[in-house]
Amino acid sequence: MAQRLELYVKVAMFAAQLAFIAIPSGSALSQSTCPKVASSGKSIALTATDGRRSEISWLAGDRVRITEQNATSRTFPRETIAVRGLIGTEMTRPSGKVTFQFAQLPDSLFPLTVGKQSEIAYTVQTDGQPPIKARMTVAAVEALQHTIGACTYEALLVGTITEFEGGKQTPVRYDDYVPALQAVVKSTTFDAAANTILEAESFEFDAIAAR
Repeated sequence: MAQRLELYVKVAMFAAQLAFIAIPSGSALSQSTCPKVASSGKSIALTATDGRRSEISWLAGDRVRITEQNATSRTFPRETIAVRGLIGTEMTRPSGKVTFQFAQLPDSLFPLTVGKQSEIAYTVQTDGQPPIKARMTVAAVEALQHTIGACTYEALLVGTITEFEGGKQTPVRYDDYVPALQAVVKSTTFDAAANTILEAESFEFDAIAAR
């Protein structure tokens, strides 16, 4: 419980700081032609001015394939299968494949509503390494509107942190998540111990297009 409350406070305090982190907007579709809702068999492309790109492909059963490119980081390209585009179940990256086995269906974390905090246990298996037990905490803290070029969406600010057996924790990830698109359109990973933003894992897309 303490960890969950701590995450809620961290996200609530950091939300104000995130408002000052901006990336210049580029041209985009008119509002009338903006992608509006996830639809199985279809996809969208999200791009940023720094060259980062993400293709969101909607699959059956509220699963989403996320294919990411980021030329500035050796951890890319990578492909993730995620429940509703937020909770990863497997990831393929240059160093190998990572799979996540959850103690209960991660679908149980949804729908996300402001003020809702949830925990879920899982085991992470990385190629060539022993499995590690972990527990993820997810908090939906704030409702907001997020604009990508000419497209504006109803979104949620979602904070996520994971604690592994032995007590080690990941940095906190803060996502602007659009439920209608099942997509993260902005993400900031903050390492509290070093008081720094992890640039390779942080992004904001400024253009969106249907595929």
